[in-house]
Amino acid sequence: MSQAESLPTGLLWSEKRWSWLWAVELAGVFLIFFLQGAWPVPDTNEPHYLGKAIHYWNPGWICRDFFLDSPDAHDVFYFTFGWLARYLAPAALAWVGRIFTWLWLAWAWQRLSWAVLPKPGYAVLSAALLAALTERAHMAGEWLIGGLEAKGFAWALVFMGLEQLLRGRWNWALACFGGGTSFHALVGGWGGIAAALTWLFAGKQRPRLRCLWPGILTALVLAAPGLIPVARLNWGVDPETVRQGYQIYVEIRLPHHLDFLAFRPEYRFRFLLLCLACWLLSRSVHRNPPVPQDRPEHTIVAVQMLRWYWWATMMIVGCGIIFSVAFLPWPNLRILLLRYYWFRLADIITPAATSLFLLRWVAEKTASLVTANWAAPSKESFDLLPSIGQCFWPPCCGKDRPQRWVMLAPWAVVGLATLGAFVHLGGYVLLRIRPCVPRAFVGHRDKWKNPKEQLAEYISWRRMCQWIQQHTPPEARFLTPRQEQTFKWYAHRSEVATWKDIPQDAAGLVEWWNRMQTIYATGNTEPGLRWIDSLAQLPPEKLRLLAHQYQAQYLVVESRPQLPFRLLYRNRHWAVYEIGPPSN
Repeated sequence: MSQAESLPTGLLWSEKRWSWLWAVELAGVFLIFFLQGAWPVPDTNEPHYLGKAIHYWNPGWICRDFFLDSPDAHDVFYFTFGWLARYLAPAALAWVGRIFTWLWLAWAWQRLSWAVLPKPGYAVLSAALLAALTERAHMAGEWLIGGLEAKGFAWALVFMGLEQLLRGRWNWALACFGGGTSFHALVGGWGGIAAALTWLFAGKQRPRLRCLWPGILTALVLAAPGLIPVARLNWGVDPETVRQGYQIYVEIRLPHHLDFLAFRPEYRFRFLLLCLACWLLSRSVHRNPPVPQDRPEHTIVAVQMLRWYWWATMMIVGCGIIFSVAFLPWPNLRILLLRYYWFRLADIITPAATSLFLLRWVAEKTASLVTANWAAPSKESFDLLPSIGQCFWPPCCGKDRPQRWVMLAPWAVVGLATLGAFVHLGGYVLLRIRPCVPRAFVGHRDKWKNPKEQLAEYISWRRMCQWIQQHTPPEARFLTPRQEQTFKWYAHRSEVATWKDIPQDAAGLVEWWNRMQTIYATGNTEPGLRWIDSLAQLPPEKLRLLAHQYQAQYLVVESRPQLPFRLLYRNRHWAVYEIGPPSN
């Protein structure tokens, strides 16, 4: 079936016109995602995930690195994408992957938008709202549009699965969720669990279970390559090590993603407001107009399915809140449960549903004004939903029309929503036309620092890493600043440990935490005083002992003060020392 044939009756265009409008709309959605995500390479998480992908295909790239040699948890992503590293430099690899991810996400979002709003133009505006809300209203730090990593592919498949679910194609939806699980077990897995809950909510509109066995079987087969690596991470590891690893993961390293009690209060409040808006909009759109029997994919059914899917994500969030708050007396069980990212799905689906519900409400009200029937739009008004332009230019008031303020309500809502979304994107336009430092380099630094000074520090870092790559052996290992994320990316050399690069297995997590404590901890438990600001604060003899303990030959540190080691390189901001063996 062609795309034009799949559109509702009354919306069919000529194939030529459909192809042209489809391409323009897709380009508009892609442009929005590009503006939001086109940060300089490498972006946050890209050195982490792409470093693993490159190392997966070329183990000799940065050999003897503690993090890169740890067990892999995203084998499907590394296998299907990492092979390009044989032909592309890391920066080119990141850009190719970003463009592919944004195109895939744009195509999936366009299809999802059309399932709810089958008229051209809405997908672009809903994508702008999605970009703004995911950036400004998340609770647990989940993001959708940004650097390249496994979950970008998984989210595209989740959107595809949700679109198929809204159209009543359950087997195809399950297959998409299974594919998403293969790329990222948690993103795709939670998407599939929410679909199962939606099936329970659907009542008479759900298919019989015996009709879903092809989709269930396909989902399990597709998900297995993503689930098996995760399951084998802790095979054969003693339970106490597993418990310690989970505790480090949940309570120390990632509580801002996993623990509701650790979320910033303002993040919880704004997400609550977003959920309230989504609930009100979901109740405001029409739910039960007459649906023709020959129209099983009518958009009203899609709206109802989207409502149920959002409620499924809210149930998952509710479980996460219960585990965070009510399970405090049972800490071991609490950390065992919280490690599954209960808030990840809602951080994306709630902005997505809010965007679509909002524009659906505006379209329905505009259609009602056109037909002068505010209470219950006719079948024809739904068949002929207004174009996006009509939502901005409601008809003039007449004797038989509703009051002027009532008529202006949908125009005001869509106008304010559009203004907010494009003010948000306008800020990114300004960022894209001026030089800035990659977020992976500057993310942990003082955000109020002078941009020129940030750029100068970044240039010094790049020059130092280039010198290291050219003048040190490939098997060299370095002690580096705790918060640095881009040393391996630029210098192509091994590090003892960094805060960002955490293994996924329990034994690796315990060892990582021991390294953090041994090298960087001050012994003070007060917030802000737990870690040293610079390796230069450590006594020279301790640095020698650490280098000997972790078989590191070199030290990267700020250029001032000068340390009593053999100086190999120095610029305005950074210095490289060779560390000899400890004195007897």
